[in-house]
Amino acid sequence: MSNVIRPLLFLSAIVAIVAVAATNAVADKIGVAAAVVNQVQGVSGGNSRPLSVGSDVFVHEHIRTSDASTAQLLFLDKTSVSIGPRADLVLDSFVYNPNRGTGRVVLNAVQGAFRFITGSQNPRDYTIRTPVAAIGIRGTILDFLITGNAATGYKLTVRLVECCAVMTLPSGQVLNLTIPGTAFVVTSDGGVTGPIQWDGTIINAAGGLQFPLFGWYFEGEPGPDGLPSFHTGDIDQLNAVIAGQLKTILSVTITDSNIRH
Repeated sequence: MSNVIRPLLFLSAIVAIVAVAATNAVADKIGVAAAVVNQVQGVSGGNSRPLSVGSDVFVHEHIRTSDASTAQLLFLDKTSVSIGPRADLVLDSFVYNPNRGTGRVVLNAVQGAFRFITGSQNPRDYTIRTPVAAIGIRGTILDFLITGNAATGYKLTVRLVECCAVMTLPSGQVLNLTIPGTAFVVTSDGGVTGPIQWDGTIINAAGGLQFPLFGWYFEGEPGPDGLPSFHTGDIDQLNAVIAGQLKTILSVTITDSNIRH
């Protein structure tokens, strides 16, 4: 083998390795932090990094907020998740094939207040796991709050804003949310209250925790009172993030070969 061919083969091997690494990085990237207020961390593999507006977020990553901190994540399929103070959310699984319109999104919400809005995939492709119940999405805007801990027990409050959802308890009991404005309160010992008509009560707790979650709405999304949002400054900021950051990610074609389960 000539001295010219050997360096070329070596260079080709390096290029192939870099290409594989780049493909894996794209597959792991699932969206961006569209809004960040105060201290929000992305934790993965024992490593922690501060998130700011436009930061990439990745599969299997914990998103954790401190007191008086909030964030909003925007995924590749246009799913939106708003996160309140003192929250912990794990991005368990994200599979998205825009060509086929199929995929799977699984989130593990550990604690805190959240607002979830389905993206462009089939609503049945979304699942939210909590310490109390698994929430199956049927096309919806959903508010939910997780309080307590493993020692004292958890409480899950789920409020339907739009369309419908189904909750499956560890006992196998299934609870259906089909009327906007109604809610269930479920505890880890199997207690169930509801469906109840949410009367607009705002739950406040230490550390700025507020439920239903206020702030950081996309244009056209109803606020907690069911009225359109007029947070024009927030909307302008989010649109800038989407145009400047998410557009670059969406330009990558995701194929079967680089989709991870």
